[in-house]
Amino acid sequence: MFASTPKSFSLSLMIFSVAAAIVLLASPALADSDSAATVAVSSRLSYQNSGEGDFQGDNYTLHLGMRAEFLYFLGAEFEVATMRQSDQSDYFRPDLRLTGHLHLINNESFDLYLGIGLAADNGADLLNASGATTLYRLGGGAEYIFDRHWALGVDLYWNLPGRGYVDRDIDAERQDLEANGSLEDAQALLDQGYDYDTSNFELGLAVRYFF
Repeated sequence: MFASTPKSFSLSLMIFSVAAAIVLLASPALADSDSAATVAVSSRLSYQNSGEGDFQGDNYTLHLGMRAEFLYFLGAEFEVATMRQSDQSDYFRPDLRLTGHLHLINNESFDLYLGIGLAADNGADLLNASGATTLYRLGGGAEYIFDRHWALGVDLYWNLPGRGYVDRDIDAERQDLEANGSLEDAQALLDQGYDYDTSNFELGLAVRYFF
């Protein structure tokens, strides 16, 4: 059902290596989920719809991630998609995600946060809001913390194409129309722009360990 994404294997290995180093070097006094500064590793299974037309269909993806939280109300999370259904389109399903968090409630048993960030197929686009593979992410999540270090969370994000993503698709379709002699259709496409389904969402269930 699931297949690995080869280009993200090295990043997944890096996350595991960093997490292992933290575990080995950590002292008993290290922070936990409700400390002023803490780090967590996560495994998250997400369900994602993929819009309309040729790209319609459900998709399940397994992500590995690292989260940092500081000053009780700020946070950031980096995730790598390690495995996904091999028979589904990769459209709107990038391998990398970088999300900033604003924690509305953050205590020893419950966490509620808003999230905004970027997703992309490569590191350069992940740091570029106008990248050719960049999507915008907007949503939030909640977590139940048990045993202070372990948390079970759920989140919901909407994925919207960035300007570079839209321009790339318009240019690709324009070239295809021109190659087939449809010059008027190609010009009409440039004039009207590209219509994207904005209902694309990603629902996730995660387990996290806070050091």
